[in-house]
Amino acid sequence: MSHERSTPPSPGSTEYVHAPTSTQFARTPSAFMRDRNGPVTAMERFAMGRSDASLNAIAGAVGGFASGVVSCPLDVIKTKLQAQGGFRARAAASNAPGVVYKGMLGTARVIWKEEGIRGMYRGLGPIILGYLPTWAVWFTVYGKSKKYFSRTTGMYIICSTE
Repeated sequence: MSHERSTPPSPGSTEYVHAPTSTQFARTPSAFMRDRNGPVTAMERFAMGRSDASLNAIAGAVGGFASGVVSCPLDVIKTKLQAQGGFRARAAASNAPGVVYKGMLGTARVIWKEEGIRGMYRGLGPIILGYLPTWAVWFTVYGKSKKYFSRTTGMYIICSTE
């Protein structure tokens, strides 16, 4: 059949595919029936019965964990440079005693040589303990705020970071 067909296919034809009218997750296993796609996956089973707020909190916590893992080496480098006196120590005397770290990449090289991967991730625990709850709460409040403002103003908020 042609793509230029002006009338939609009828439910009795072979082209008709039933699409769900709602974009939300089904909240009970009985409401989540599959025709030909097989059994419900573990992730789908986990999502059933959960509120949007709890899913937002989980997403925020996972995002906070990922953010901590990515930013921890940079935080270690920053802390080492600060403890040494930052870039001022390098500018004052690059060969002065006590000046071990020279710039961001030089600091990363020294940490990698002396301590390896453990040195780059020193202090990851406190970073994670700070980021996980912060981002979980942020995502939950942001999701609730979007729903509240869309109900009260009739507008859907896409981005409110300004």
